[in-house]
Amino acid sequence: MKQDDSSTPTDAAALASELRELTGRLKRRLRQESVNRGLNLSQVAVLGRLYRGECETTSELARAENVRSQSMGHTVSKLQADGFVEARPDPNDGRRMLLSLTPYGRERVEAGRAMRDGWLYRTIQARLDAEEQAALAHAVTLLKRLTDE
Repeated sequence: MKQDDSSTPTDAAALASELRELTGRLKRRLRQESVNRGLNLSQVAVLGRLYRGECETTSELARAENVRSQSMGHTVSKLQADGFVEARPDPNDGRRMLLSLTPYGRERVEAGRAMRDGWLYRTIQARLDAEEQAALAHAVTLLKRLTDE
């Protein structure tokens, strides 16, 4: 479905600005609802990437997060010291270390997601009627289209 012709570029610009601001507020609010309060944003991002299997090494994490390998090394070291992440030698290249979540790290990521999902579910149920929930579901479909590459 395409945008109708009555919309002006100014409307789209205002919508873009409002959407950016709103998603930032939602992200901050969801962060408040998480068990990850003792972790900084970089640490949370690393745990998420490892959980989703997007990266296996410190170098891959550094590239994905657009930081220096040295900085990512500090982040990973802290997560290892706290028991969230473990490293093991790559069976194909003993010089490389492969990173993964420990059972505790996986549990912490899943608990954080459950807390955020629970808060969002309760808030949607409490503040939106059935028609508004259907409109929100449609909006989510549109937002997915914005992020598809």
